[in-house]
Amino acid sequence: MSKVLVAVEGEEQAGAAARYLIDRARNSVGGFFMIAGVQPARTGTGCDLVRQICDTAGPWLDDAGIRYEICSRVGDFGDVVSALSRDETYNEIVIIAQAEDSFKATLQRLLGLKPRNPVRRIAARDGTPVTLVRAPPSPNIFSL
Repeated sequence: MSKVLVAVEGEEQAGAAARYLIDRARNSVGGFFMIAGVQPARTGTGCDLVRQICDTAGPWLDDAGIRYEICSRVGDFGDVVSALSRDETYNEIVIIAQAEDSFKATLQRLLGLKPRNPVRRIAARDGTPVTLVRAPPSPNIFSL
């Protein structure tokens, strides 16, 4: 049985997480997903995040015979996902996060700065495959 940790960074990614889980349910039979909503300490508990995801994707997962549990955590995304993946053995870790600003990433590379990327930290920790699902960036009202 496949065990997958699906870590969702922030409430803005709830829609992308639900779409990913529905697509995965369409192409899978059975298995287990741990759906973890992770919020920064300044924004709240993450309960609404996992509730939104499960309200949308839950029926699809049920129909595909995929068992799932949910959890909400508050804190640094990389630290929380690392802790969750240490507590259990997963076949795969799926990270659903906002798309990185390409200008920012390019500038950091040109200046020789190393971005603090939780995906790289998590992937380097052990041999568990990590899949990154990038949600579209939120609209910036100042760029209009």
